[in-house]
Amino acid sequence: MRTKPSTAKRIRAMLDIGHTNKAIIEKLQCKPQAVYNIRYQVNKARGLGSIGALKKPTNGIGAPPKRKYVRKGTGIADWAPMPELQITVVEPTLWQRIKQWFRG
Repeated sequence: MRTKPSTAKRIRAMLDIGHTNKAIIEKLQCKPQAVYNIRYQVNKARGLGSIGALKKPTNGIGAPPKRKYVRKGTGIADWAPMPELQITVVEPTLWQRIKQWFRG
């Protein structure tokens, strides 16, 4: 004699297939909290906390955010050659050096 699987097993099976919470609730006519609790238990067992998918997902729920390449710069300055800056160093006069020496 074969018995019907429990609601929890049916919810787990549907979660593994990839059904949404709403679809599971409509199909099995169960309480939403039952689906949320089973999803939490499944994800906790997988080490994903309250949200997530299978191991190290690349897309979908639980996946890390995709990094976008951002070109840094403002425009013309990125390709225009920078003019050489000529920095002139003015050395202090003897009198300025003597005053600085006494100030300590």
